[in-house]
Amino acid sequence: EFEYEPCNQLAKMAEARLATNEDAAARQKAVKTYVDTRDITKYERRSGAQPISEESDGVNVERFLSPFGSVISAVTPEMLSEENIKYFYNELGCKTAVGMPFKDLATSDSIFLRSLPPKENVAARTALRRLVEVSTGIIVPAEELEKDPLPYAVALMDLDEAIEKDGKLPEGAIRLAVTIHGTEDDATIAKVKDLKPMVVLLRTEPSISNLHASRRVFEIFKSNDIDTAVIHHYQ
Repeated sequence: EFEYEPCNQLAKMAEARLATNEDAAARQKAVKTYVDTRDITKYERRSGAQPISEESDGVNVERFLSPFGSVISAVTPEMLSEENIKYFYNELGCKTAVGMPFKDLATSDSIFLRSLPPKENVAARTALRRLVEVSTGIIVPAEELEKDPLPYAVALMDLDEAIEKDGKLPEGAIRLAVTIHGTEDDATIAKVKDLKPMVVLLRTEPSISNLHASRRVFEIFKSNDIDTAVIHHYQ
């Protein structure tokens, strides 16, 4: 009873701000209808499933994500130039010995590359191979991998594309990652369960409320017993 008054006051303040911020109100209204079943008296943290290695993988994928909260670092091809590689390992939190990277608790779990260095760039490709060898995941858009395959990569597709391709991976890729934008219908989002991606990148459309769209996605996951790990992707 002692918490009611301050909490009610906060709710009124939020409603007042929403009423004066037409853009925020429009983004919230644009989110598809969902039922929020959270118990606001509890502070439970969702924990996504960890990747499980298979004999056919060739590398240990179990450390591509962390059970304590995953870090995925954005990387550009310029960071993989020969003169930058030793600094590149340091930026990812790798320890090094005679130029070889090693992974520990402070190291990024995976990296994200929008474009790949070409095969002819031996130094860059070697750096990527050495990261995979120490269980660092490399997430790359599927269309990039189709043009220039990278062994042991994680192929990233929009959810609609992954459904259309039935989760088929490009050459060299060993795991799937999908992007959800928050505008998909409930049935489409529920298909994540069948696709079994390693991770979902949740990057909501600018036209909708990120907070409410994210809550909707998690409600759909909860109602369909989907335990796939989710990373919020801001660009």
